[in-house]
Amino acid sequence: MAMKTHFSGLLVIFCLIYPNKGLLQDVSCDKALSNSIKCTFTNLNDDEIRFKVPTKNFESVTFKNCNLTKFPKTLFKTFPKITKVDLSTSHVHQLNGNKTLNGAKTLKILDLSRNSLEEIEDFVFSEGKELVELHLSRNKIISVRPNAFAGLEKLELLDLSFNDIKILTEEVFSGLTKLQFIYVNNNDLKNLTFDLRELKDLTEFDISNNKYIDVNGWLTDLPSHIKPKLSFNYSYCNEDKTILKTWGTNIKTYIVKHSKVIDVYTYMNVRWETLDISENLLRDITNITKIQTLQNLDLSENPLSPLNVSTFSLLDDLRTLNLRSTGISLDQNYFAAQKKLTFLDISGNGLTSLDLRDLKSLSSLQTLYLHENNFTELEYIEDIKTILPNLTTISLFKNNFSCSYNILMHELFENLKIKVYDGTKVIEKEDITRMRVNCSEMSQLRPKNLEQAIFFKQITNYLGNSFQQQLVKSNRNIMNNLQIERSKETKIVSKNITDLMQYQNKIEENLISKIISMDKYFSTQLSTLTNIIWKNQSRLEMKMEKQLLNFGHQFTENINDLKNITQREGFNINQNTERLNKKVEELMSEIESVKMKYEESKSVMNFIRDFVNVTKELF
Repeated sequence: MAMKTHFSGLLVIFCLIYPNKGLLQDVSCDKALSNSIKCTFTNLNDDEIRFKVPTKNFESVTFKNCNLTKFPKTLFKTFPKITKVDLSTSHVHQLNGNKTLNGAKTLKILDLSRNSLEEIEDFVFSEGKELVELHLSRNKIISVRPNAFAGLEKLELLDLSFNDIKILTEEVFSGLTKLQFIYVNNNDLKNLTFDLRELKDLTEFDISNNKYIDVNGWLTDLPSHIKPKLSFNYSYCNEDKTILKTWGTNIKTYIVKHSKVIDVYTYMNVRWETLDISENLLRDITNITKIQTLQNLDLSENPLSPLNVSTFSLLDDLRTLNLRSTGISLDQNYFAAQKKLTFLDISGNGLTSLDLRDLKSLSSLQTLYLHENNFTELEYIEDIKTILPNLTTISLFKNNFSCSYNILMHELFENLKIKVYDGTKVIEKEDITRMRVNCSEMSQLRPKNLEQAIFFKQITNYLGNSFQQQLVKSNRNIMNNLQIERSKETKIVSKNITDLMQYQNKIEENLISKIISMDKYFSTQLSTLTNIIWKNQSRLEMKMEKQLLNFGHQFTENINDLKNITQREGFNINQNTERLNKKVEELMSEIESVKMKYEESKSVMNFIRDFVNVTKELF
């Protein structure tokens, strides 16, 4: 928040909840240290609270960890001169209508954030004539009535952020002529219909992280006395891709963060002084760099196209420039026109080299962020105070500087009285001493190039032969330990091989035993099968002979019956000879067929017999 108010005489009320509700609750207060009063609720009832306090003019009351479902009715009768009430996170879900602030004649700050309010009714704060700040963020507010803030003629800050508000009516800010800061970000707003023409002192207006809102016409209709002062936040809109189009408004600050903006179009002459368009999808910034009134420009976390020497040539009034994580490279002097620039952030770009002379035009630069790159050195670092005479702060962490180079840089900056920021704090003398100790304990002494080899040789000569002797002794110990380890490993391998051979022999023995057992079993089964086959063969032969005999007898009987029938009926045997012969031929054919089947069965039997003999020979 832009406004800060300080009050003395703090009253802190700690609430303890007891189960017996329905009775009038007493609040007793005891004196504590540092001009504060500690109050304890006994047998707290959400509906009625009776305060018992010593006679003293308290200015601030804070409820902590309470479970007040309703706004305390007698609060301002007990504390008639109170100026600040903090009821945040107190589970309040109901106000007392137009009597909520009854008796609050001196109240300036009311904090009802982080509660469970769902609706702000008409005239609910109307008795707060002296109210300057009203905090209603992080509730569950869905509805704000048109006259919800009526009577708050001295209100300067209104925070309705992080709720579920879908609409704010045209007259909702009517009469709030002193309003300077409005926060309605993180709601569900879809249209801007409210009228800001009365708000002559409005300087900051945040509608970020709402639904997609077409603000261009609404901004164009704003009165001219508001536009030059207004900080407008339009961040986190939910469109897939956004093309930001702005008309000739004189808004001072424009914030459009994280809104998937891919391009910016400006019509007529915009007069922006601050533009924060970070965390978008910008590549081409040509239209942005034509806004010559810009003093503060944040382009961080956009995939920018490569810069050229004329990219920022028109922005000669620029004071701060943020190019963090934009993928830029610095191989030329891109900042020749930025004589007034005091802050430059080029961190997080993977830069490997930087010639500080390319920044010589930044004569007013005070803060330079170079962290999270891949620098191994900075060219002309020893002349940094000549190149950047007003530099006071620099950041270098998360680069690839060697330990010794890092210490030399920090010592240089310490002598030049340039503060080095490490991401959390400014490096102090004791931090540099700690770096020096850590570097002296380096164990990696193997040279990587000729220069390092010469350097290490000089160190060795300086330390004397004792270092070499210790090194040789260390190498011997290493070799001895290595031989011992190898011997142990050889023994372990030999033992493993012996165990493996024994295991293999056991497997072979088990396998042979199983083969013998299977052979015995198979031989027994084969003998049984042979006996069954011979028995079946004998039965088949006897059955075939019996069938042939039966067939012969039947044939003879049929011939005799035929002869008897022929004689009895008086037929001439000669006339039926041909028919009889055919019948005889058919019968003879059937006899031959039976004989063939018999022969086939005998051949099958012979095949089975041969198979049995061959099988016996195999096993």
